[in-house]
Amino acid sequence: NKGISIYPNPIQNSLFIDHAEIGSRYEIIDLQGRKVASGTVDAPLFYIDLSALSSGSYVINVFGQSFQSSRFQKQ
Repeated sequence: NKGISIYPNPIQNSLFIDHAEIGSRYEIIDLQGRKVASGTVDAPLFYIDLSALSSGSYVINVFGQSFQSSRFQKQ
C-alpha cells in the first residue's frame, strides 16, 4: 500500500494528491490558520486548482484511513 503523494512543491496553479482513498477529505490552511480550500477526494489521482491563492506557504491536511499533512509553497 503506497502512501499519499502530494506534489509538486512549489506549485504554480495545481496541486495533485495521489494514492489517497476516494472519499478522503482535504483542507488547505494558510500560515495564519485560515482554511482557504477544502473538499473531498473523488479520484485516485486528484487535482486541486489553486490558481486563486496568493503566493506564499500553505499546509494541506488529508483525512482518510490515514492522515497526512504537508507544507507547500505557491509561487
